[in-house]
Amino acid sequence: MKTYHVIKLDRRHKGTTLFQYYVEPVFHTHITDKVKFYEWRNWCWNTWGPSIERDAALDFGSNHYNVARWSWHTENGLKRIYFKSDKELNWFNLKWNI
Repeated sequence: MKTYHVIKLDRRHKGTTLFQYYVEPVFHTHITDKVKFYEWRNWCWNTWGPSIERDAALDFGSNHYNVARWSWHTENGLKRIYFKSDKELNWFNLKWNI
């Protein structure tokens, strides 16, 4: 059973200038989705290196700064991991698609 939803960003979403997708846990229980989110974030950090929160990435995402290939967003109880392109999403799917 898949433990997350993949959402393709369009102009209704914040972050479309840097990211193409985000994933969020399928909420089974409050603690389960938190644990899963932190596992994903740690895996992304270990796979692609450090990143910053989505809003900071958007602030620094001009041509003057090198923004990572992934980011996260946890404001207002959301738990989302953002990916820059199909490549990062595919890596994530290969690891976490159960």
